[in-house]
Amino acid sequence: MAFRSAFVTLIACLMMGSVPARATAGEEPVWKYDVIVTDPGTRSEARTGVLTYGDVTILPYFTELVTPIGCFVYSARIFRWGDAGWVEQEHNALDPVDLDEAITAEELDRGWYSCEAGTSKPGTPEHWFWTPTFNLRVDPAKLDAFVADHFSRAHWSYVLKQGSAGAVVGSLTYRDTPIPHSVEKILTPIGEFYVPGMQDGAAGRPVCWMLFSNKVLDKVPAGSNPINEATIARGLFDESVELLDVALPEHWVYLPDKRWWIDPTKIGEHFKDPTPIRPAIQVDSKLISKDEEPPQDR
Repeated sequence: MAFRSAFVTLIACLMMGSVPARATAGEEPVWKYDVIVTDPGTRSEARTGVLTYGDVTILPYFTELVTPIGCFVYSARIFRWGDAGWVEQEHNALDPVDLDEAITAEELDRGWYSCEAGTSKPGTPEHWFWTPTFNLRVDPAKLDAFVADHFSRAHWSYVLKQGSAGAVVGSLTYRDTPIPHSVEKILTPIGEFYVPGMQDGAAGRPVCWMLFSNKVLDKVPAGSNPINEATIARGLFDESVELLDVALPEHWVYLPDKRWWIDPTKIGEHFKDPTPIRPAIQVDSKLISKDEEPPQDR
């Protein structure tokens, strides 16, 4: 996972305008929260919150974070303007209550462990964060290992990459086949994902697979009635109109909004992302599409 390559991009963006970075005291590395400001003073002004720990950019594999420098919620960018990215919350994190069991050497080496809100194991390093998305305390310096463990299994993979001005690009794949954005929401063995830009159908908005919740698909229906060959060939079972006491293939996944069980190897047969509509432009009083070549100067 490319967490570190984004830091140079972040510094370049900060030169365009930002609020001062805030960091914890002590030795490096430290936590920092920066707000990238683009097109300042215009109707298109955009503010994007970026969290880093040393040279690690904290990408939104979590929807909420409690860090040593504050509490943050991630807001995916839908428009070019407005607030997005990590948004600091008004309330501050309280000092966690120590649990009875101290952190183990194995947990320190791995970089995370499970715990409830407001708790921590004695011996946990102060720079670790807590996320309600998974009820975990995590070492930000070991996010690569965390992501590999949580978002790549059973032939599924979820990858986030840092784009320009704090934007992120997320891809969800099954056996190296991308899941189309037009699916909109899907429950898989590695989590429940959705596409923010697709939910309200607004045209022209950026789309990106984002984590919706830590809910995972750990089993499929295993009833007494196997589905017929026609349904297997189609790769889709609609539980809203068909009997539920069925046995589905173990690799099928669920689309909660549609109440469909679907074969991810055949998902492209049922969903296709639309071809972007290229806007028309005016050239020499003639309206043409950008797909056409504009007339050349003679």
